[in-house]
Amino acid sequence: MEDSIECEALMEKYFEAGILEPTKANRYYDAAHVAACSVGGIEYLVTFNFRHLVKVQKIDAFNGVNLLHGYGSLNFATPEMFLPEEEYNGSL
Repeated sequence: MEDSIECEALMEKYFEAGILEPTKANRYYDAAHVAACSVGGIEYLVTFNFRHLVKVQKIDAFNGVNLLHGYGSLNFATPEMFLPEEEYNGSL
């Protein structure tokens, strides 16, 4: 329960910073994923969400808010980044 409240508070900070729009359902869930990883101390958020998450400006903004509020930086990655080089054929 405490983590849930902490996630909601961090999500609100993302919205206040203008990183995502809270009025759009999918942006709410994007913020929830980022906040949950940040609060949980997860090192990597793995996603194919290039539109709203895997963008340098967004990553910098999320991490700026995180650092300002006592959380660590979060790394954003695509799934193929975790494949051994010999297994990745560029088709993902």
